[in-house]
Amino acid sequence: MKQFLLLVFLSFPIFARASADIVKQSIKFEVNRFSLTEQNQQDLRTIFPKDREFSVEKIDIDIHCEHFLQGEVSRDIAMKRAENVRAFLLSIYDAEGVYEIRMYGEGLIEKTQDDISDRIQITAYILNPSAEDGLNVSELFPEEGSAVGASKDDLTKVDKAPKRTYIPEDLSKDTQFKMEKIYFYGNSARYKRTSEKSLEELLNILLFYDSMKIRLEGHVNGRMGRWYLKRAAKTNPEKTVYRNAQHLSLARAEEIKKYLVENGIDSERVECVGKGGSERIYEKPKSSSENEANRRIEVVILNK
Repeated sequence: MKQFLLLVFLSFPIFARASADIVKQSIKFEVNRFSLTEQNQQDLRTIFPKDREFSVEKIDIDIHCEHFLQGEVSRDIAMKRAENVRAFLLSIYDAEGVYEIRMYGEGLIEKTQDDISDRIQITAYILNPSAEDGLNVSELFPEEGSAVGASKDDLTKVDKAPKRTYIPEDLSKDTQFKMEKIYFYGNSARYKRTSEKSLEELLNILLFYDSMKIRLEGHVNGRMGRWYLKRAAKTNPEKTVYRNAQHLSLARAEEIKKYLVENGIDSERVECVGKGGSERIYEKPKSSSENEANRRIEVVILNK
């Protein structure tokens, strides 16, 4: 008879009780300019609903520049544009962790002719509470939703292995697999709330196979240098300056280990390795989904 942890994540009702509107807005700049015009500000205000309650899952701020990566000055201008957009949006919707600036490195999307212009592309995922639930926004959209520090009272005995959705059936020694549905913010070790079901499944497997040991391998979406990561630290949720891609990928693996340990897994059963950007699934990502696929955690079974 094994022990199985039954978890209830407070953030799950977001997806069960709310629908999401995807709102896109493009802000254009003149060459070598980074200040917002009055028209830019008016356009940015249209992103958020004015006549109803809402919350935001995330806002992607993507940089597109004709002179992209051609020298330090162009990089500075591109980042200033994005930071000005972010600062203005924060003045309307003050939720630090939902904003993600994406450019080269973690956020690089291979350019096409349609992409080549001096602009910032904003994509907002607006969550709408369901009126029939009778709940207010704070109940539907809690700022933090997690299940950590599990006690023995939270453990329920079961006599069969947990159902698997994201983890393969074969868990023999040396099996390696990508953890599905674990997503990270760009340039950050913080995982998104959409990752919690996948994390819960990994946790329950380790609780059931209580002698299993694993290695977590972190991966990022590029070979970022110190200059880039220093600037990116201004926009990642934890405000941490990572030294390089390997350091960030290791931090991602350690963040998953922290979740497992806080929920009852012996730390000695989980190793962590950072692979940096050396093993990307998509060498030249062309979309945000391909970027997210590169930002991943892989699991290696050391013994069962």
